[in-house]
Parts: sequence; C-alpha cells; structure tokens
Amino acid sequence: MRQSKTLKICANHFVKPGMSVQEHVGNEKSCVWHARDFADGELKDELFCIRFASIESGYAHPLDLVMQWFLSC
Repeated sequence: MRQSKTLKICANHFVKPGMSVQEHVGNEKSCVWHARDFADGELKDELFCIRFASIESGYAHPLDLVMQWFLSC
C-alpha cells in the first residue's frame, strides 16, 4: 500500500486467512486491522488504518470495500 500523494510505501504485509478488518470507532469512513509489516525493512506488529475521502458507490460502508480488497489478494 502506498500513500496517495507521496506514493511512499506505508504497508508491506501479507493478507492471511483469518485477518479481521474492523470499523474504526468514531469514523464511519475508516477501517483498522493488525498485521506483521515489513515496510521499514524490519518485521514489526503494526495497527493499520485506512480512511476514505468518501464512501464508494456500490458499497454501503468502507468496511465492505476493504474486505473485498482483502479477499481479492
């Protein structure tokens, strides 16, 4: 995953069966998940959050969009 404006790598992890994506409390356009990340060249447990500018048409909630993305990997 890369940041939208700078294209800097901000996530480098596998999507594994059993990973759970949850709604970020307090923001309906955000989702969070845990993964073992290697973006900085060192393996670390990280908490990731993705925030959308708007909810995509066809998805009732960003959580649905992120789950579709995870399932397609």
